[in-house]
Amino acid sequence: MRPLPYRIELERTAPGADLLTEFKAHMRINGSGQDTELTRYLNRAARDLEDDTARLVVQATVKEHYEVWPWNWVAILELARAPVASVTSIKYYDQDGDQQTWDSSNYETDLVAEPARIAVAADATDLSPTLNDQLKPVTIEYESGLVDASGDGTAADVDAQTKNAIFVRAAWLAGPGRELTAGYDQAAVDRCWAAEINRLRWTL
Repeated sequence: MRPLPYRIELERTAPGADLLTEFKAHMRINGSGQDTELTRYLNRAARDLEDDTARLVVQATVKEHYEVWPWNWVAILELARAPVASVTSIKYYDQDGDQQTWDSSNYETDLVAEPARIAVAADATDLSPTLNDQLKPVTIEYESGLVDASGDGTAADVDAQTKNAIFVRAAWLAGPGRELTAGYDQAAVDRCWAAEINRLRWTL
């Protein structure tokens, strides 16, 4: 059982331009006149997928806040979002109320596993420093997501099945009926979405 974060913050922007380009091709739309509107629906569909699966499509800075040091009985923490590109820092407020950065030599990371893991190092010199009694004294910050919204990543980082589910849902949100063809109705949109959620969902 992993300790539950007191709060999770995500700092992120809209999907990258290359994902929008592919979505416009999916919608058979040329020109840039509808880019703002289409980005809004694409963004909403991506967020819905993230909420339903705990996986982030668009890269975000994630901050997990804890009331205590969050290690389990084997001194490991499983992070709440995936995939994880890097762990930026582990910070805490000491007993004097000053924020400190826990030295990275005190922990190891496994970013390949899902969920990604942080483990207290076997030779850690400071296992769990004394915390101030304020709310959420421990903050773990990391970068998570498939596509870098700054433009360094590409839509190719998102597999075809995931993109299709996002595009289908975004198109439906943009205007119910736009995706309708023979045999392709609201129920088909929902089935496509449910199949992707079931494929990607993982439990903590």
